[in-house]
Amino acid sequence: MIVDYACTFAAPSQPRRVRVAAFFLLSEVWTRVPAEHVERAENPKRILAALKRGVRDPSEPIQAEAITALFRLLDVFAADLSNAALPGAPRLW
Repeated sequence: MIVDYACTFAAPSQPRRVRVAAFFLLSEVWTRVPAEHVERAENPKRILAALKRGVRDPSEPIQAEAITALFRLLDVFAADLSNAALPGAPRLW
C-alpha cells in the first residue's frame, strides 16, 4: 500500500517537491520494511521503475534525488549482500 502511494506521488504529473519526497520514501521503504511486510513481490521492480523514470526526467533536481535514492539503495545492499530481509537486492546489481 505504501509503495502504491509513493509510486503515484513519484509520477511526472506531481509537483517537484512531492516527487522528491516520494523518491526518498521509496528507497526508505525498500530498505527499512521487513520482507514479510512487503505487500507484493513486484514492489522492488516498481520502485526501481519509478526511480529510473526520475533519472531520465528533464528536471535536474528530480534527477539528482532519483540518483541519490539509487545510491542509497546500493549502499545498503552492498553493506550486507547476504541480507535476506531486503528483497530484490540482486536486481540493483
